[in-house]
Amino acid sequence: MDSSRRKVSFTNLREKQHLPYGIPFCSHRISVSAPSCFPCFCSRIWIFTLYLLSVLTMILHLNISRKILTTAILSLLSVPFFAYLLSYTLINQIGVPPLPPQKIRFSVVAESLKKKQVFFDEPEAGINDFSESYSLAFRIPKPNKFTPVQLTLPRYTRFNRLRIDFGEIAGNKVALSAITINDNGKDQKIPLQRIAKNFPKANDLMPPETRSQLIAFKTTGADPYIIIDKILPPKPIVHYYPETIRMWSWLAACAVSFLFFLTILFLTRNEKKVAFHHLLLIISAFFTLLLPLWGLRYNIDKDWKAEKRKLAEKKPFDLQRLFEYPEHYQKYFNDNFGYRKLLIYHYNYVLYKQFNQSPIPRNVVLGDDDWMFYYQDPDLLRIQYFTNEQLQVIKNNIEKRSAYFNERGIKFYVLIAPEKINIYNNFFPGFNPSQHTVHKLSQLDQYLRENSKVNFINPTQEMIASKDKYILYYKQDSHWNDIGSFFGYRELMKAINKDFPNLKALSFDDFSIVEKKIEKANISSMIGIDTTWKTGPFLEPRFKPQSTVINKYKHTEDEYSEILVREHSNKSLPRILIFRDSFGEFLVPYISETFGRSVYVFTNYIDESIVERENPDIVVYELSEGRLNLLLKY
Repeated sequence: MDSSRRKVSFTNLREKQHLPYGIPFCSHRISVSAPSCFPCFCSRIWIFTLYLLSVLTMILHLNISRKILTTAILSLLSVPFFAYLLSYTLINQIGVPPLPPQKIRFSVVAESLKKKQVFFDEPEAGINDFSESYSLAFRIPKPNKFTPVQLTLPRYTRFNRLRIDFGEIAGNKVALSAITINDNGKDQKIPLQRIAKNFPKANDLMPPETRSQLIAFKTTGADPYIIIDKILPPKPIVHYYPETIRMWSWLAACAVSFLFFLTILFLTRNEKKVAFHHLLLIISAFFTLLLPLWGLRYNIDKDWKAEKRKLAEKKPFDLQRLFEYPEHYQKYFNDNFGYRKLLIYHYNYVLYKQFNQSPIPRNVVLGDDDWMFYYQDPDLLRIQYFTNEQLQVIKNNIEKRSAYFNERGIKFYVLIAPEKINIYNNFFPGFNPSQHTVHKLSQLDQYLRENSKVNFINPTQEMIASKDKYILYYKQDSHWNDIGSFFGYRELMKAINKDFPNLKALSFDDFSIVEKKIEKANISSMIGIDTTWKTGPFLEPRFKPQSTVINKYKHTEDEYSEILVREHSNKSLPRILIFRDSFGEFLVPYISETFGRSVYVFTNYIDESIVERENPDIVVYELSEGRLNLLLKY
């Protein structure tokens, strides 16, 4: 794959990933599995201990009245909060030191002058998910002469796999030195023996020869490359700037707390100076009240993407609309006052952890055993149903699509991803499935079975039968996990094998179930408390993956309109085109290892222009149960 196909720029990578200028230091915001990071935990214990010692010192060394003691204790309670917010403000303005970018160094010699590429893959990217967007090109200026290569990765990128492409020419002789990775200022050398050992994960290359400090090989095809796995330890990199500031703020508050403790020790030697606490209480309260205004002035910590809405903007003052202005300004202030996100985060955390209540009960329902449910559609609670007319419309729509594809020799399938509440409704509070045995999906499934011959795949019953044996959904996310999506893949393949009996499907025996950290959870992120979750089950292949990413791009201006193209090493396998939603992303590792060419289009509707361009053997329309109403329109 040559990067000349599409110009790749990393100038917008930081904006694309919403990355800040500060370094990620504290990882417990992005990693759902970690309850808290060790520095933050130690700093909070340090502050608590210092203030406890301060109170005990005053009680033991001073013979003071109850009124003065109460005032002093209130002062002690106000100072940590004040110190934390003040340090939070200062660090937010000053910033934190940047993390040095990772660098890759090696020397290479080749007969061809064709441009080469290095692809890097982040830990959460997936199976063999190398992409043009995560690659750097290098050139060899003179043939048969060693060229030192140093590539600097974009800041905030952390990779654990490399793929080095050696042009597109067969018969090219190449020699490579040991590869050195500079990570955070430290060099790590990948020895030649390890590179040679990785040649089973190579393509279009002859077996290598190791010569002293070099490894030499010859290309045999148009896409020669080598893959090197597990280069760096699997430490999660954090892209959450506010949590970084929060951690540094705790450390700064520790220093303020220590100075305050020394002040208390000094005051205990002279009882007449105890009145200082009165002044301290007044000053602390005054500055604490001013901090939200300070934050509003300098735009500190006001943006919170978890709300998924545009915050109110400040409107210019207009005398002609004088009586409307206070209402507009109140909306602006409510959405933009300083430390808004910080306070909402702590409020949600306390509400959930201490009172087991959802901060937004209209959208997020807290179930038993740490299960969370995203509630936005009354259909999921089996309150509303399809009418007979609607069922007929859906049937006609699917049959029209099937006829369109049959005319072109294409097999068409509709795959429904069940919602979590229909699989794990026993964890949904107050839900009694015996009273609501029918819901829209079961209603539609039965109607199509009795009145049509379309390929409609509903894996609900198979998943319910196995839900006690496997965890099929993320507890704090609305999507199915690797195991749940494999059930969807397996039911889809049962239907496809009726038309393609020689096509071999993957089985559970091809994978191992491993426990890993859950990096993202959309429901817990929605309420801002995605810091307490542990690990979840993932599927890792026991085989060598045969599919690679060929292309990945957006087909419209929509943020989520992505097309992913993967190809199998066996090009004779059938070609598949999938129109999908977010649930379909979990099917990619399985389908890509089953078909010769697989194209995944993130969209709500079937795009006939893509069908004409790809000319697949199979088209799958995948959508989640909560979006069944789309079948009335397409």
